[in-house]
Amino acid sequence: MEVTEIEKRFLRRITGVYTHLQALYEPAPEEASEYKMRQYRRWLNKRYKKMLQSLPEDVRVHMADSVGDREFFTFMKACKEQLAVVIDGEKQRFYLTASGLPYDARAALWKLAQGTNWPSVLRHGNDLEIAVDGTEAYRRRLFLKDVEGIPEGAEEEWFAAIEMVLTKEGDRYCLSGEVFDAMADDYRAYSLTFADAEVITEVYDAINSINLWDHPWNFLITAASGIVAKAYLPGAHCNDQELQMLPLLTELAALDDWDELPDDFPFTFPTLKALAAKHGCNTLVPLFDALGQQVPDSAEYTNQVQKIISALCDQSVEPLWREIFDEIYASQADYPDKAEECCPAPVLISTREAVQAQMRQLGFEGDYPNFVKEGPLQGVHLEDSYDTAYVLGPKARMVSRIRCIETVVDRELTVQFLCGTALLKDGEEAGDIYSCLFNAGGRRLFHHTEYSTLLYEPTFEYIPQDLSLCVSVAAKKAQLQRLTKDEQHTYSGMREASLRTFLTFLVVMGGMFGLAMTAVFMLFTMLVSFLIGGSDAMHSVLAVVPWGWVLLFCWLGYGGTMAIITTIAKRN
Repeated sequence: MEVTEIEKRFLRRITGVYTHLQALYEPAPEEASEYKMRQYRRWLNKRYKKMLQSLPEDVRVHMADSVGDREFFTFMKACKEQLAVVIDGEKQRFYLTASGLPYDARAALWKLAQGTNWPSVLRHGNDLEIAVDGTEAYRRRLFLKDVEGIPEGAEEEWFAAIEMVLTKEGDRYCLSGEVFDAMADDYRAYSLTFADAEVITEVYDAINSINLWDHPWNFLITAASGIVAKAYLPGAHCNDQELQMLPLLTELAALDDWDELPDDFPFTFPTLKALAAKHGCNTLVPLFDALGQQVPDSAEYTNQVQKIISALCDQSVEPLWREIFDEIYASQADYPDKAEECCPAPVLISTREAVQAQMRQLGFEGDYPNFVKEGPLQGVHLEDSYDTAYVLGPKARMVSRIRCIETVVDRELTVQFLCGTALLKDGEEAGDIYSCLFNAGGRRLFHHTEYSTLLYEPTFEYIPQDLSLCVSVAAKKAQLQRLTKDEQHTYSGMREASLRTFLTFLVVMGGMFGLAMTAVFMLFTMLVSFLIGGSDAMHSVLAVVPWGWVLLFCWLGYGGTMAIITTIAKRN
């Protein structure tokens, strides 16, 4: 059976497995050595056994155990290439069928037809409003006019189909497909028609509505990815500053959302390398050079990105971050705030006022969304920063900062509390909330928690969050105070102390330390005994010392201590 004869749904399954394999291992399966190909195939047969058995018999012939490894993976690669051909042909036919609609509506309909997201859908009489996609920088909504045949139940389920087909019947368009009904354990077909379609794309400030996690470069990468995605939308939605910055923004996006970039994007990172050299961050340039040598969808690429992010998060690299941040921030000055545009004013105002009032009661100064409190750090604290545990003693100067960031997604308002703590030396400046995200050897700490509320009456059982409890958690995390049990359940940033963390330090770190210290002690013993009594004394001393017990003592002593400290720090 030729790959051109295989149904699209089976091509999609095989392609998914092949892509997963590509992402995990290098080189490409069909180009690997015989030994590696056997490894890849054993892994695949074990992990995807049921999927392989679900393929038609005439397809399984090409993937049977009797088929050679190289032939096996070459067939999978051909299936992936054929799927791309099929989808490209479908796209051309789709656009031709929808030629009577505006181009931006065709593009939005095509994205919807691919079933790549689970859009929010609202009914306005006989019209449907569908949230096709969006980022912090924009929101794209598709309006289908004079719709007939809307299925019963939640519209979102019908627009989350794996794929949809567009046809034209007279002067009306027909969108049909099928979705899996989990309750009936079966597929249900549907079909709806509409007379016309329109797209409304709204642009927003890409900085002020970002859900920020983990490290400062995540903030820049998220903002950049949103602006880059906006730049590729049909129509002109970027201002002159954004267009001028597009090469830099695209390089930032390539550190995370590389799969959304054009196929001909050169992963050479010239702008980031030039900025790194400008700020004296010379160690970053070879890291970007090495990244440019990797295949974007490979495990090696992902690992190299992690190395770069780790180096970029050091406090010494903050000036480089600031220059990029200032440029992006300036480019967003004329855009409206997404939360203010999308959230009902009474909900937004009451939430802000409640946070402001409680922050004042807790001793924080400032006005929403920025709050600050200064005071000494008392007692001994165990904290975790960049996967390193720190024992923090009393400090005379501690600055606690909280910044509130608002986002509206799928009819839900979320207020994220960014909690930064700066432990300062005499004469040292505190910096802002973003300074607390950089790795400063335990002198800058960052946590986050959030509060969410639905903006419309839910169609399911919904337990609202307690805003006052969320604010209390944020205030305590910024001041390095312990949480109550109720607060721990509320704290979205809570990381459970896992057995894996404990064993990593006990076995791996403890073992490395034990071997190193045993070797050092052995060399020291050899040197001292040789100087005192010569080679005979050295041999006799080496034979007497219980090296196994020395290794075990160093191993368990260091590894156990660090495992306990790290586990408690992560739990706190």
